[in-house]
Amino acid sequence: MTKPGKTLLALIAAGQSAHRALLRPLIERGLAAGDDAVLLLLGEGVASEADLEAGTGTDIEQLRPRLDRLITREMIVRTAAGLALTDRGARLRERLLAVWNETELALTGGLKKKQRKRLARLLLEFADHLAGRGGAS
Repeated sequence: MTKPGKTLLALIAAGQSAHRALLRPLIERGLAAGDDAVLLLLGEGVASEADLEAGTGTDIEQLRPRLDRLITREMIVRTAAGLALTDRGARLRERLLAVWNETELALTGGLKKKQRKRLARLLLEFADHLAGRGGAS
């Protein structure tokens, strides 16, 4: 049997390592955690503030300073149709996707497809249980 806390400590360590890897390209450009969500959503096309609010789960009062920062950093631009990525923002989005893929490969590279799916499902179930959405503990 595993010592109490050993699995949780390993999960925390893996999560912190992944978080640092995903933050690095943002911090290098003077951006913050969460800015990536906007860039990734805008990669799907032009969006309104309401679309981004719904897509990020962030209320508009918290979202606006983030949008202002991304506009100031020339990552996004306001258009008549809504908000869109600039060329610079599109390049960063591609870099972010590459880092996400590299990080996921580092986490799951030694696993077979079924094992990766099972791991993802178990981690989502774990998150649901901790958030109080899961079944009996």
